[in-house]
Amino acid sequence: MESTEQLERDVRALAAIGPRNLRDVRRALNLAHAASYVSDRLGEIGYLPSVDRFEVAGHVVDVLVAERRGVSEPDRTLVVGAHYDTNGRSPGGPDDATGIALLLATAAHLRGRELARTVRLVAFPNEERPFSRTSCIGSRVYARRCRERGDRIEAMIALEDIGRRTSAISDFVAVVSNLRSRHLARRVHESLGALRTIRARKVILPGFLPLLRSSDPWSFWREGVPAVMLADGALLRPRQPHGSAARQMVDFGRLQEVARAVADAVMLLAS
Repeated sequence: MESTEQLERDVRALAAIGPRNLRDVRRALNLAHAASYVSDRLGEIGYLPSVDRFEVAGHVVDVLVAERRGVSEPDRTLVVGAHYDTNGRSPGGPDDATGIALLLATAAHLRGRELARTVRLVAFPNEERPFSRTSCIGSRVYARRCRERGDRIEAMIALEDIGRRTSAISDFVAVVSNLRSRHLARRVHESLGALRTIRARKVILPGFLPLLRSSDPWSFWREGVPAVMLADGALLRPRQPHGSAARQMVDFGRLQEVARAVADAVMLLAS
């Protein structure tokens, strides 16, 4: 498992890149820089990430995929994903550098381990506005291409804005799903056994709510794949602060506790 220090390095490195989206040239360059960072880190961990590339709004963006191939049931696949873009001018410390840090920690935990089913660790662009709820979300493009290729994706877990310092809206980890994915939500909730000081709660909501339609699980629901989102608190998140304040909002000890629980949950689901 990655150390607390490594989780902090990943979050701080991504937040230091600055706002990452396609709203102007500078932020588009930052988005590409973030993709390179994630790809390089996956390489350091021991993976050879592949790129699922597509064009949107005159820019080429990358979905990054690292795979841990299953041994006995390799055609059955679990996707674990997080997005590396940010909203507006936010540097995205909590949202979603923490998700990417958890994704990298999960990749490190799975390295060298024998799994029955395949796990794909996927970093998505374009989850945030102006692409949320459109066909140009990185996860939407990827989920659609998986279906077109005939990939057998059985479940998806999205890691979203986790590890904020404890507050009235951030005192538990929510396992969020739509009604059709409630059985997966129950399994994920039950498998978060490594959480010791943080509560976990299932939050089952109608899939048409704006909050859910703006998240990466929505992309997989559109393809008939059960999917859940792991996120902090009651989902009524405060407005993102800028600069160093965003990084200071993250409790890295809390983030590592979640990292251990997520890695254990993925191991159980892929067994």
